[in-house]
Amino acid sequence: MTRCTAVTVHGSCDARFAAVRKAFQAHVDEGFEVGATAAAYVDGKLAVDLWAGYRDAGRTDAWKEDTLACMMSTGKAMGCLCVLKLVDEGKIGLDTPLAEYWPEFGQAGKDKITVRQV
Repeated sequence: MTRCTAVTVHGSCDARFAAVRKAFQAHVDEGFEVGATAAAYVDGKLAVDLWAGYRDAGRTDAWKEDTLACMMSTGKAMGCLCVLKLVDEGKIGLDTPLAEYWPEFGQAGKDKITVRQV
């Protein structure tokens, strides 16, 4: 693996999240990503807005503030959080068959699959 050295991290980071900036810097310094970005909002305000590296494997086109990034599987975590919030509120049960909430799902022998299993 080719390692990047002295990658400059750009952007801003609230002082409360200095550890995030440090971890981000360490991650890009390890060279596991050609380019990367991280952002987090707290109470509706941008608290972390970082980017570093390059947009191309040849490392000739710098990653910029507005570089688009492919976000694989991020919806799974958000979906899981929503389900767990509903469980916490007592609106659904983890051990309830999913077909009780989504009858069409219960077709083809899937009627006993629980919310927890999904």
